[in-house]
Amino acid sequence: MTGQVKQLRLVVHAGDFDEAVRFFRDVVGLPEEESYSGENGEVVTILDAGRATLELANTAQVEMIDQVEVGRRVAPHFRVALEVDDTAAATRAVLAAGVPTVAEPTETPWRSLNARFDAPGGVHLTLFQELEPQPADHGGGGRGLVQVAQRAEDLGRASAFYADLLGAEPLATFDPPGLVFFDLDGLRLLLDKGAPSSLVYLRVPDIEATLTRLRERGTEVVGEPHVIFTHEDATLGPAGTDEWMAFVKDSEGNTVGLVEQRLRT
Repeated sequence: MTGQVKQLRLVVHAGDFDEAVRFFRDVVGLPEEESYSGENGEVVTILDAGRATLELANTAQVEMIDQVEVGRRVAPHFRVALEVDDTAAATRAVLAAGVPTVAEPTETPWRSLNARFDAPGGVHLTLFQELEPQPADHGGGGRGLVQVAQRAEDLGRASAFYADLLGAEPLATFDPPGLVFFDLDGLRLLLDKGAPSSLVYLRVPDIEATLTRLRERGTEVVGEPHVIFTHEDATLGPAGTDEWMAFVKDSEGNTVGLVEQRLRT
């Protein structure tokens, strides 16, 4: 094939044609671009759906998205997703039109607000709103680290290890496909069956007390606490502190760094 594709057009066979046109044009708000009819009852209406993309997803991805948005596998072979300015308002309009929801608006871990419907025309529909990033003071003009992934061969075992280490339960669990999220003060730690091993450094309030607790649970310590750096100024950490580090093996065999920034005595 030569040249660039210029338009993605999704063609839907709508047995309930008039109801489908009314829903997508008048309720969802897609402007009508063209409409044609033939001598033998043929009729077609083309609606402007904004920018088009083709999303190809494997089975694990489809199952994970369904789990996040609905809580169970529901999507057929094709699903239509339309971006809107306000998912909550759009959902109210859809309900007022008599179309029941498959799932109420749900905020996803990647900061979108998604709702599901079985719309006229036999269309399994997602309305989604891209949410603003959560406020964070990273001093980077909007740039910053969002998520770190760590390999987890046994998701339950790894989840229990990090819940104990962090003193917090997971933010969200999706299995299948095998994902657990923890919140680290606005940074997501993702435990993922498919991720490579990473060296993650986690701040702890008391490095010796943390190691004592982990040793009691059978955790292997591979590096004893030691001062790695002294912060004379605030370039890399709080001025006037020593940066202590120790290293352990998590339940999956990954090395994890423990960090305490301690005032010099």
